[in-house]
Amino acid sequence: MTNIKNERRSRRIGMASMANPCLRAMWFKFRWARITDLPVRVKRIFDLGHACEEILIASLRSAGVEITREQEEVPGWGGHIWGFIDGVASGVPEAPDTDHLWEGKSMNDRIFKTVKKNGVKKAKIDHYVQMQMYMGKKDLTRALYTAINKNDSEI
Repeated sequence: MTNIKNERRSRRIGMASMANPCLRAMWFKFRWARITDLPVRVKRIFDLGHACEEILIASLRSAGVEITREQEEVPGWGGHIWGFIDGVASGVPEAPDTDHLWEGKSMNDRIFKTVKKNGVKKAKIDHYVQMQMYMGKKDLTRALYTAINKNDSEI
């Protein structure tokens, strides 16, 4: 299964990459110093992640949360930085009248447990920065971050 998301690789910096503290790595990325095709194994990992997003969407919808604007483009800063939101969630029980940026992630057991214990900001700063940038570009004030453990399907 080849997902369209794997085909849209570009020579722009992804918003999640903005959390990288290494300015040299960012410079190289911006200057396209290393553009390579993804290995087939990595493409399969991405495909599995996209399938997990669908599971997360179904779970949210069964709880009364609606997800819209899936994979909406988020261009930024003259097109040099780019991203795609997973969606916008409405009807979130904690704030049902407020639209939320929705990001759905899949992760292995070790990372999942670290995120669960320490929170997104500490455990996955790249996800946190990505969400902050998306919220700023989409004029959203809240985010709903959901993750699924690929080892045991815990959400």
